This record gives sequence, C-alpha cells and structure tokens, in this order.
Amino acid sequence: MSQKGKFIALVGGEGSGKGTIIAHLRKVLAGENVLFTREPGGTSLGDKIRDLLLNEPMSMTTELLLFEAARAEHIAQVIAPSLTRGTHVISDRFDACTWAYQIMGRWHGKHADFFRLVNDKVVGKHSPDLYLFCDISPKIAVKRRLTAGGEVTRFDKEAQIFHEAVYRGYKNFLKDKPHVSIDTTVGISTMTHAAEAVVRTALGL
Repeated sequence: MSQKGKFIALVGGEGSGKGTIIAHLRKVLAGENVLFTREPGGTSLGDKIRDLLLNEPMSMTTELLLFEAARAEHIAQVIAPSLTRGTHVISDRFDACTWAYQIMGRWHGKHADFFRLVNDKVVGKHSPDLYLFCDISPKIAVKRRLTAGGEVTRFDKEAQIFHEAVYRGYKNFLKDKPHVSIDTTVGISTMTHAAEAVVRTALGL
C-alpha cells in the first residue's frame, strides 16, 4: 500500500502572488508525484460553480454555501482519491480563503459557528498538512492585481476595507494551523524560490 500523499494549500488575497508561485511550482515540480488543482473549481461541477461565484451577484449566505459545495465535490472527486493513492496535492486556495473572504470580509467576523459547522463537515479529515500564506499588504496587492491585466472579478473590485478584512481573516485563521508565511513583496525570484524550498521540504522532495 502506497504512503498517503501530503496536502498543501496556497492561500492569500487578490494580487498576493499565488498565481506566480503556482506557475513556478508547476515548472520545477514537473515529473514529480504532485497534482495541482484550484478552488473554486478542480472538477466539472466546481468550474461551473466558479463561474457563478466570480461573476454573479448573490447573497452572502449563497456565496458561502456555493464555495463549500464546490469544495465538497473537489475533495470527493480529486483531493481525497489523490491523497489515498499517494499523490501529493497542491491547491490554489482552500478553506482559509472562505473564512477570510466570507466570514471576515463579508460578515466582519459574525456567523463563525455557521462556517465551522459546514466547513468541518465538508473538509472532515482532509485539512491541509500545510498552508502556504502569501503575505503582502492588501493595499499593495490590490493595486498590483488591478494593473496586471487579465480577468477582473467582482472580488477584485471590492472596496479597500474589504481586502483589509480579508487579510486580517487569513492571519486569524492560520494562527493555530500549520502554516508558513512567504513575503511576496520581494522580487519574484526570491519569492518563488522561498516557496519552492518550503514545498520541497513539506513534501520530502
């Protein structure tokens, strides 16, 4: 029986450097026993939910539950089977993001018990072995995101106060979780190689 794979979640706000780090990791870990995936998405159903979440206005409760529905499918169809067969999984976003964006960004810390009830049921025993947090001032990150080009979602367009709350949400969520913070205000080479070193150590590569 193969050894169970490790699960790493890469998390951070808009413009925090996640995409750059993921692209680097995909390149340097090519050929390794590592699966890259994302949230919301990762499955056919998840991608349909992703399109709704990124573009359609909706109530805050609907938004949270759609993220969790996409996550439930993601775990059942992709993450759990991969880990069981010994494949490492690196996900671009996971439950820390729902806490940061929905509970802190939308609800300003209210309804935490609701999140825990739903998320604990969805995630179960598949909590990440490590969260890799892209740490950068929200003011710098959002400016970077909006000037980078590419698709701009309704989350990118939120007011600065929202992004500040999201940043505090990440800090709050991760304080009692296994995590490493990566300073993403430094040069791209320094940032990506720091993230690579952490991932290789965590995965034993």
